[in-house]
Amino acid sequence: MNSTARHKVSEDYQAKYYRKTLEIADQIGNLRGMSPWIWKNFRSPHRERPGYRNGLYRKGLLSQT
Repeated sequence: MNSTARHKVSEDYQAKYYRKTLEIADQIGNLRGMSPWIWKNFRSPHRERPGYRNGLYRKGLLSQT
């Protein structure tokens, strides 16, 4: 992973991205709802299914596998 890619999945980058998204959303008068998406898969004790999830929450846009 290059430094640019690492930067784009950092928590700081994601926080800035969501702040900017909300600023833009405030300007859309007829917007009635939004749903944030998880950027990267992460480990979760609630995702134990041997051979399938292996402890990962796998709904992120980016994957390590």
